[in-house]
Amino acid sequence: MSEHDELGELMEALRDGTIEDAQIARLDQLLAESPGAVDYFVERAWLRSDLDTKLGSVAAPLLPIARRRPSRRFMVGLAAAASLLAAVSATLLLRPSHPATLSYEGVAVLTRALETTWEGTGPAVGSVLPQGRLALRSGLIQVEFFSGARVILEGPADFELVSANEGRFRHGRLRAVVPPQAQGFTVRTDGMTVVDRGTEFGFRLDHAGDAEVHVFQGRVEIDAKGVKTELPVGRALRVSRDGVAQTVASDPEAFVTVSDLSLRSAEEARSRFALWGGASERLRQDPRVAVYYSFADAPDWSRELRSQRAERSPLDGAIIGCRWAEGRWSGKKALEFKCPGDRVRLQDAGEYESLTLMSWVRVDALDRPFSGLMLTDGWTSGSVHWQITQSGTLRLGIHGDKQYNDYDAPAVFAPAQLGRWIHLCTVYDRDAREVTHYIDGRPVRRLPLKFDTQLRLGAAELGNWGVPMQGNVYAVRNLNGRMDEFALFGKALRAEEIAGLYAVGAPAP
Repeated sequence: MSEHDELGELMEALRDGTIEDAQIARLDQLLAESPGAVDYFVERAWLRSDLDTKLGSVAAPLLPIARRRPSRRFMVGLAAAASLLAAVSATLLLRPSHPATLSYEGVAVLTRALETTWEGTGPAVGSVLPQGRLALRSGLIQVEFFSGARVILEGPADFELVSANEGRFRHGRLRAVVPPQAQGFTVRTDGMTVVDRGTEFGFRLDHAGDAEVHVFQGRVEIDAKGVKTELPVGRALRVSRDGVAQTVASDPEAFVTVSDLSLRSAEEARSRFALWGGASERLRQDPRVAVYYSFADAPDWSRELRSQRAERSPLDGAIIGCRWAEGRWSGKKALEFKCPGDRVRLQDAGEYESLTLMSWVRVDALDRPFSGLMLTDGWTSGSVHWQITQSGTLRLGIHGDKQYNDYDAPAVFAPAQLGRWIHLCTVYDRDAREVTHYIDGRPVRRLPLKFDTQLRLGAAELGNWGVPMQGNVYAVRNLNGRMDEFALFGKALRAEEIAGLYAVGAPAP
């Protein structure tokens, strides 16, 4: 297919609104690299506009209509406008395909979890929680409602999130801390309704239906099978499954406090931090590791990201713009990327037949079409672009001699995942001829290689795109979030190895 034929097809797809991501990138590349393509774009757009006018077509023209054929000098200016128009059109057409980036259906956030086991798969700390059940077999969790109410659940417990200021309790033990902003916070059971009036209270409910409500501060209103009671501070109400009520003294020691949970969580975090430290040392000694940054041993003033390999000097990263921040645990460092200039510059990341990319990241927002994790300079044969799209997908882009392809995982980053630490891993296995994406230690998609090529990383950057392709409208690809560990293995890791890297590095079990 000639360049003009290809350009014509791309223009029709752009005009019809059916253009795909890869076609947008190809159109952008043609207009950026070929003056002849720009001339053809302008000529065809001008002709189409003229025909639409004469034939009374209702289709929107690609370019403004000229009353007469423009001069060459005007065409040069119009060519620049055409390039800008193509860029703007491409940006508008690159709409997020994952609806979670456009909607927000949560009612609370899981802010702590300690020694938890769940019925099925439980949410991770930092996750936004939608309406629905929290079925906890054992352990402790803290849930912060959007209203401001805070609930500590002790497993085994079954609690349903009904709204931003209401829950349904089936069994277990909870402690609720309710500030004035959340007054009216309500907990319902099959036989009771407890309404807060600015207080702190404990609630125990067994499987048989016997219940106790203890008031530690303020007061609550209780409706037990039609019998209403106002319970003041220092008192507790026992209600049998038959509805028989008895007032007794409250027992604050019978329920875990916020401070108790905080202290125990801090101790557990210190233990996991130490466990990760041992695993990090083993990574330093792994001969398959080509690039490794632990983000753990630099002073706050340092503008150098130290490589943990023995031959560290050539692979030390230059920190540009980013600031040091807290990582997965208190005391663990991370780099925060926020501004368009934020990045870490690598001198030469090497050449590989196969590779594994691994990182712990906390994405705070997807406010650009692409958020860089690790991108090589330019976009030529052997280039590797590891990034997150605005629709929340994890993407590995590979450029061959005369072609390129994007290997996408399913959408990973929705509102529920923003702001929490996630383990990302992508394996390019040239021998097996496949790319595999892993999220939090689990494989989420395997894709066959579209073509075979050796990977030439050369100069590269973490968190941005250092030297973009000339004229590319997505030149700024800064990550909006934090990164606190990165490794590049010169081999394809096995699934069980990746699961082990996640397990030892997870902020909470």
